Amino acid sequence: MVDDEQPVRAVLVEIVRAVGHVAIPSADIANALWLWEADGKSFDVAIIDYHLTDGFGAALARRLMDEKPALRVILTSGMTEVNIDVPRGVKFLEKPFTPQALKALIEAN
Repeated sequence: MVDDEQPVRAVLVEIVRAVGHVAIPSADIANALWLWEADGKSFDVAIIDYHLTDGFGAALARRLMDEKPALRVILTSGMTEVNIDVPRGVKFLEKPFTPQALKALIEAN
């Protein structure tokens, strides 16, 4: 999961762990890509904020999906889906969201 706001990352970690998954948080795209490579691109789900300090989450989503087409990606933003670039195949979750809404997208196939 990639979000540049530490309190949001902490909440995401708790939600993801509560639904039975391992959570690996990152504050920016550079660190997320390092983690992606270091873990052998084995992630099943990526939760990415749209606006990050070092770029846009949509660009990161595209790159990860190019490298692993089966990756499920959830893009989050305080903006509405019609106001941002949501790549094809990416789920969108508007902030603020409930833990149940995130859980449903994590568990969706």
